[in-house]
Amino acid sequence: MSSDMDNNILKAGCIELGLKLTDFQLAQFDTIQNELIKWNKTINLTSITCKKEIVIKHFLDSLSIHKYINKQKIADIGTGAGFPSLPLAIIYPHQDFYLIEKNNKKIIYLQHIRHLLKLKNIHILHDRAENITGYNFDIVLCRAYDSLVEFYKLSTVKTYQKSIFLAMKATNFKRDYAKLLKKCNNTQVFNLIVPFMESPRFLIQFSDQQTNE
Repeated sequence: MSSDMDNNILKAGCIELGLKLTDFQLAQFDTIQNELIKWNKTINLTSITCKKEIVIKHFLDSLSIHKYINKQKIADIGTGAGFPSLPLAIIYPHQDFYLIEKNNKKIIYLQHIRHLLKLKNIHILHDRAENITGYNFDIVLCRAYDSLVEFYKLSTVKTYQKSIFLAMKATNFKRDYAKLLKKCNNTQVFNLIVPFMESPRFLIQFSDQQTNE
């Protein structure tokens, strides 16, 4: 990383999550951190610009769901700067991550990162999620959807009908979750452990195999 402190935070956090990074993987995270800060000066990629906060709130937050990513083809809806998929793709090089983003400038950044890190398991799709066809995803991820019900609506799109949906949320999701329960009864909530982060994080899992009309 850019400093010993950042390096130690990432390594210690990963150990807490049950992960051990190689020096090569640490270098990949270092590259993402540096490029994110550089590109963020001209493209609105993230409001998080402190290096330590990038490690905790982007890298470790993304990796906190690693044990739930146990399928081959994973879609990341509205991926933005590539979170959570870029960190997950680094630790799981044999799984395929499809980063779906409608913003052209962010697509250019993601293509740059994929080329720089030579991440062959990263696939970038420039479109709105509901317009994607020709794929069958095992898992659909998001950190960006404000509404769980809006995220749930994707389950009616053919591309995502057989997918497991995973939404990362902070503490203020309960009212939104209650609305989701009126649409879908096949749901679960998991507490996430994000090392060095004081604010609670949650993972909402659902699929459309059982629904309430």
